[in-house]
Amino acid sequence: ARSDAANGTVTIANNYPNVSAETQALKFAQTEMANTIEQYKWIPISEYYDRNEELDAAYQALIQALSQETVSDDDRSKLDYYTTNFNGAQKMIEKSTYNQEVSEFFAKYGSSPFLKFVDDYDMPGYYVSSADATEG
Repeated sequence: ARSDAANGTVTIANNYPNVSAETQALKFAQTEMANTIEQYKWIPISEYYDRNEELDAAYQALIQALSQETVSDDDRSKLDYYTTNFNGAQKMIEKSTYNQEVSEFFAKYGSSPFLKFVDDYDMPGYYVSSADATEG
C-alpha cells in the first residue's frame, strides 16, 4: 500500500517542476526500499525499519512541498487519497505485534542449544532502527 501510494504521488508530482528535488528523493527512497525487500533473505529487519523511515520522511517532504504549490483539484483529491493510504499502512506497521512476538520467541527458545544451528538471517529480529539494533 505504501509503495502504491508513493508511486501515485510521484506520478502527480512529476507535473510540478518546483518539487522535482523532493520527487527524486521519494523515488530514491522507493528504490532503496524495493532493493531491501528484494534481498530480504540477507537483510536484517532493522534495515527494513531504516528504509521505511527514509521512505516516510521522503513522502512527507514531498507532500509538504506540494502543499506550497497550486495543485489542481483533481490532483489534490488524488494526493489526499494516496496520503490516507500511505499513512494508514504506517499505522498498521506501528500497531503490529511483531516485536512482542519476537520477545516471546526469545523468552521461549532463547536458551535452546539448537539455536546455534540456526542461520543468523533466519533468526527473528526486532523491528527497530539499525542503530538501536546494534546498541541492544
